[in-house]
Amino acid sequence: MPYAVIWTEKALKGLKRLPRETAARIIATVERTCDNHPDRLQQLRGSPYFKLRVGKYRVIMDLSDEAMIVYVIKVGKRENVYDNI
Repeated sequence: MPYAVIWTEKALKGLKRLPRETAARIIATVERTCDNHPDRLQQLRGSPYFKLRVGKYRVIMDLSDEAMIVYVIKVGKRENVYDNI
């Protein structure tokens, strides 16, 4: 059964800063991953969050297995997406 995806304001703000094609690719990858294999997300070391790699961009997520919901926390380039999580 697929997980529901909830985008936070911070994640939506990060998406709006990206080129339209890149944002569309990130959205499609998040939806596809959460529909099929959310267990393939990599957990961040020392953090309860997970990451998804989409080219040179990273998507930081929180996974709730009980409610089957994925919260997208932050979207950005690899160089600075991990700051202030």
